[in-house]
Amino acid sequence: MIREFINNNDITFEKGNRNPTMITLIGYSLYLNLNKEDLENELSEEIKKDDFLQEEIDRLWTYCYDRNYDTPWRKGDYKSNFKY
Repeated sequence: MIREFINNNDITFEKGNRNPTMITLIGYSLYLNLNKEDLENELSEEIKKDDFLQEEIDRLWTYCYDRNYDTPWRKGDYKSNFKY
């Protein structure tokens, strides 16, 4: 489902955009009840090309989890910004 979300929303992993991209993907993953390892597996090819993505997942996962970054997704707050 993460791959479909990335493709449907033209998500990129460009330098300068990786932090907000990872926050978005972590929040969406939490909404899908995925764990950190699930997201890492989904992004394995991207992580191989850019190890900074792994650093961002490691740094942000618990932060986003503890702050309920899945809640806006559950409430539908992002329906106007993303296809999901």
